[in-house]
Amino acid sequence: MRTGLGLPGIRSNISLFRSPACRSSAAKSREHPVRLLAVLVSFVLSACSTVPAYVPPPIYAPQLSKAREGAKFAANEEKLVGPVEISGVREAHPLGKGPYILCIRGDNSLAGVRTYAVFFKDNDYVSSRMSVILDSCETQTFTSLGIGPFPGVKPPPGADQPPT
Repeated sequence: MRTGLGLPGIRSNISLFRSPACRSSAAKSREHPVRLLAVLVSFVLSACSTVPAYVPPPIYAPQLSKAREGAKFAANEEKLVGPVEISGVREAHPLGKGPYILCIRGDNSLAGVRTYAVFFKDNDYVSSRMSVILDSCETQTFTSLGIGPFPGVKPPPGADQPPT
């Protein structure tokens, strides 16, 4: 028996190869309510999946006493000796290690006078590093913090012990 494609025993279903434009109007009318139902269900489900926007908790500048404590810890951490100077606390650049920054300047016995950036989040010391252009420490006004090293300075919460 030869039918369809001319192969013996295989019947071809020509309707499988028809394009959607060639389908009958009866078939189109049956698919339309299903599509409409699918669209309605997707709109309903997407409306249920909305969540309120995340509002981060407010972050404040450190208190002056906590900032001075963190600066003394950073001075010990960076092994500053002799007079150490400190700048005022200000907002850090978004690429900084914390939202607030102050700068310290002092003599490192191995490298001479250096400037360091000290980062804070609320009243918590985050970290310190040698200042970079982004920190703008060279444009700050400095006042005296004291004579380093600072004995008896306890590490702030979350900070590692200073190197010995």
